[in-house]
Amino acid sequence: MATRPGRGFGPDLVVAFTLSTVPMRTATLPIRRLGLLAAAAVALALAPAAAAQSELAVQPGNGTLNEAIENDTARPADRVYVLQRGAYYGVTREINNQGYVLRIKAADGDGNRPVIYPGIDDTGTPVASRYFNLASDTYFDGIYFLAVNNQQGENATSFALNKEAMRFVVDDCVFQGGRSRLIEVNSAETKLLFTNSQFRNLIRNDGSSNGRPVDYRTVTGDSLVFQNTSFLNVSGYLVRYDGSLLRNVVFEHNTIYVTGRELTTNSFGTQTLNFRFTNNLVVNPYGLGQAPESDPENLRDGVIRFDSLDVPNGFTEADRQLVIRNNGYMITDDLQAYYDQRTASGDPLESYALVDDEVFEYAAANPSAVLRDNGTYDVDFTTPPNLDDYIAWLGNFRNGSTDPGTWTFGSDDLFPADQPPPEDLSYSVTNPAYTAAQGGFPLGDLNYFPPAVLEAYEAGGGLAVSSEDGPVERGFAIRTAYPNPTTGAATVTFDLDAASAVALDVYDSLGRRVLTAASRTVPAGAGQQVAVDASALPSGVYLLRMTAEAGGSTRVQTSRLTVVR
Repeated sequence: MATRPGRGFGPDLVVAFTLSTVPMRTATLPIRRLGLLAAAAVALALAPAAAAQSELAVQPGNGTLNEAIENDTARPADRVYVLQRGAYYGVTREINNQGYVLRIKAADGDGNRPVIYPGIDDTGTPVASRYFNLASDTYFDGIYFLAVNNQQGENATSFALNKEAMRFVVDDCVFQGGRSRLIEVNSAETKLLFTNSQFRNLIRNDGSSNGRPVDYRTVTGDSLVFQNTSFLNVSGYLVRYDGSLLRNVVFEHNTIYVTGRELTTNSFGTQTLNFRFTNNLVVNPYGLGQAPESDPENLRDGVIRFDSLDVPNGFTEADRQLVIRNNGYMITDDLQAYYDQRTASGDPLESYALVDDEVFEYAAANPSAVLRDNGTYDVDFTTPPNLDDYIAWLGNFRNGSTDPGTWTFGSDDLFPADQPPPEDLSYSVTNPAYTAAQGGFPLGDLNYFPPAVLEAYEAGGGLAVSSEDGPVERGFAIRTAYPNPTTGAATVTFDLDAASAVALDVYDSLGRRVLTAASRTVPAGAGQQVAVDASALPSGVYLLRMTAEAGGSTRVQTSRLTVVR
């Protein structure tokens, strides 16, 4: 995942990430749609800067960032602190943005991200357990955050979010290290947005649930979004949540490669109102494995947990929406060989599944839930992490060793920063996963692929939240368009439960109809097909709108088609 030129913090980025800020039960739209509308708002946050801001260049060094911020007594409201690419910035005192918005970004241009780490003060003492104690909206762009200092001391918590309803917006950043909780959310109704970023090597070798990217401390939450972000070697949950209500959670186009626990705590799945988990690629989750089910009728335990509400918060199951679709799951050959070896030696082990019985049962009982098109894939990554040390730790830990060792992805010494990160989790265009996401995009974090792929995704509005999320029980659903991206012709495959007059229209990004496939009668059946000739269309992302008319009623399904010249 290479660095990118910074896009800055224009007004579009600062204000667009609003999600739901009013009590959801008072909204005029049906409550279950708000999750999708909230998700759609995320794409607006990716808009380029609309106006110049008051930038202040900060020289590298130990304590220089503290001094720049603390001495900025005439700070304008639109201040941005700009850090040199490839330089190191030691934080020697907690940065607390009481009363002002904090914006820190990398200087424009190419090159390694600037590195912020917990520095050593003048007395030789490392900064306290956290180096950002945040009390207002915060925006980071293009920064490499190290949770360790140059003496290899490691912070338990790097970021504390302490202002009710504050925004924490991150783009193109790396978070490296952390043995406990990296981002601690201490105040209610916060809004967290992570795009085009990485969480790396958040590990504890004692088998605990520590090593967590985001940890809510029994508070309510407005929204949490991860988009085109990678989680690489996280020994705990990705999200710990034990509050009474988390309104909106979106995982969209992320790559998750090795976790030590489920993706979220059990209570997350019983206290989250709207949850969207789409187009992700999940590799080697809960690496410790589990004993096989004694009852063959039962599914394996899953790493995505979702079940009925169990905390009184004024909402019912009819108010919720669950969307888990178009995700990929895989266990790599080396980890599967470890499970097989343990099983052969008398310690039967198998991998966790993506979802388990409880999620299937919940989806079957709740019409607002969508659970579909999640598959198992066999992907050969371009440069995957080496799991030898991790697998050795697994064996030592299961054998009860008091010193099972440790492991990292990349350099064993996290300081200095390992830039660029060594993994390349792209894969071949011929792999089925390459077009398995909604709109025909690759599964997982799109930053690993050629820039045109991410650009096409963003040009199309980002999150796919149209009627293609409707339950398959309606009997009319677009399966896929192939090839997608296409240089000319494509075939749209769909399921139809009754003979209908089917028409297909293609719209550009401005909403103009640019192509029509003549209506024709199609018999009922799975895997029906309609051809689309896009050879005359310029490169771009287009909306496919398919209608099926029968018995005086009309049903509509939409999907996306990317044309590449």
